Amino acid sequence: MMQRCYYPSHYGYAYYGGEGIEVCPRWRTFSNFLADMGEKPEGMSLERVNSRRNYWAGNCIWVPKAQQQANRRNCHQITWNGRTMTIAAWERELGWRPNTLRCRLIRYSWSLEKAMTTPVGRTRRGQGVDSPDLPE
Repeated sequence: MMQRCYYPSHYGYAYYGGEGIEVCPRWRTFSNFLADMGEKPEGMSLERVNSRRNYWAGNCIWVPKAQQQANRRNCHQITWNGRTMTIAAWERELGWRPNTLRCRLIRYSWSLEKAMTTPVGRTRRGQGVDSPDLPE
């Protein structure tokens, strides 16, 4: 949290400190952060409820790492049959191998209808990704 916000050499700085995200002054002392948030529960990660606001007690919660990963700005959300989930969540729900839906939509530019309704068939190099250009 501190590195993302205050160290320009940190790989994530551009998306945090570079965009004006700060840590409340109280939390700049770790014991105060610990008093407000408690120990990090196993398997959890610190998340800002409103990603446009700063790190402070009223805007931060502990969430499962998988949930936080789904909230990243580069996660594609897909709405299908009235439900919205990340591509990875749809792949898990459908029992598809990772990157099957992502490749259908992004790499091969399939329509959402075609991507969600075409059964998984032959794969390329065992990656679980349908390839529209494999010969029969």
